[in-house]
Amino acid sequence: NLKRLSAEGKGIGFVVSPRATNEEIFMISRIASLLNNSRIASSAHYRTSKVVHAFRRMGISPVYDYEKIKSCETIVVAGADLLINNHLLANKVREAVKLKGTRIIVVDPLGSSLARIADAHLKVIPGRDAEVFNALSRKLLGEGKYNKEAESFAGFSTLKKSLSKAAEEDTRSAGGVDNEMLQKAYRLISDADNIGVIFASGITDNEESLTALLNFCLLKGLPERGLIMPASLQSNALGAVSLLKGMVSPDSLLADSGISGLFLYEDDPFEYLNGGFVKESLGKKDFI
Repeated sequence: NLKRLSAEGKGIGFVVSPRATNEEIFMISRIASLLNNSRIASSAHYRTSKVVHAFRRMGISPVYDYEKIKSCETIVVAGADLLINNHLLANKVREAVKLKGTRIIVVDPLGSSLARIADAHLKVIPGRDAEVFNALSRKLLGEGKYNKEAESFAGFSTLKKSLSKAAEEDTRSAGGVDNEMLQKAYRLISDADNIGVIFASGITDNEESLTALLNFCLLKGLPERGLIMPASLQSNALGAVSLLKGMVSPDSLLADSGISGLFLYEDDPFEYLNGGFVKESLGKKDFI
């Protein structure tokens, strides 16, 4: 039926779960390539795709190594509850704390699984994470404790200028975070040669927060002297983004009247999209 619809000049859409393996994702992309006017979507588009594009724009590799956690003196966990996002990652962080004495900083308005063992918990006002990371970056620049290799980055002068312009702001209330706790977090960061930054949807949902966090990472020499890890609810979201070139969002695919046939691979749009919208969109398709 999909082949028949394709032969009639109608569009075929593929919605692939970001939990699928690389082999499965590649297989689906090959099947899609055999049909005319085919398009592929994945819910990895919503957050992970945004992160990967930001990484590439700033010259950061999205690839990371779990083992590098053990070499980090301080780990910043921002906008992520690791017990929910990634159990394996949460256990690796705990191992670093127990075996290496790694210090933990949690940036989150609510208490998370790691907040209970954190050395500093920055209770930021939702949506104002950028203020916290910009404040930390300003102090690193002001005290000269940033990685000097950052000066070779194309956007360094622009970053320094933008942060200096905001230097007169009252940083004592950056993001609504207690100033004493912010200063404690800064000491843990500035004195550490290798730090790790783990973040999730609490950061990626806000482009300004994501940019501020990545600027901070570059000033600390990450990922060369530490690591940056975007945590995701989907176990293979990064693989989906890497393999599915030209990926679109599932909602745009479902709403496209030119898509008559749908192939849903291990995916249920009702889990993450408005149920009424999904039901109405699926009802307009010729074959699923």
